[in-house]
Amino acid sequence: MKLNKQQKLVLYALGLSYKQFHNNFKDKPFDISVSKSAFIELAMKSNITSIRERAIYKNLEFLQQKKIVSYKNKSLALSQRGNKLFEKLNKEVSPFLNLTETFNSQNILNFTKKAKTILSAKDF
Repeated sequence: MKLNKQQKLVLYALGLSYKQFHNNFKDKPFDISVSKSAFIELAMKSNITSIRERAIYKNLEFLQQKKIVSYKNKSLALSQRGNKLFEKLNKEVSPFLNLTETFNSQNILNFTKKAKTILSAKDF
């Protein structure tokens, strides 16, 4: 199944948000459900994408048609197929996220002894 960049982003955002929601309520007897409008609001307010509300809605509709996302009783969820695609996307992206997190959290100059500092001509 080929998904375009925006569809992958919406799928990844939905999967990641559900993963985060479930981690927040892991030890409690609660489950969380999110409607399309609530997810669109979450996507817009968190600035995860530059696409508009209508485009997010259309991408959710497409994912629903392809049986990647299910929408029952005003609750949005990943189907089994959607969960597999999310895990595949997560596996592809996680090395980059780990690298970014490592570089942001530590001084990367500590990882090497051969890094040099040089005087740049652009400052003159």
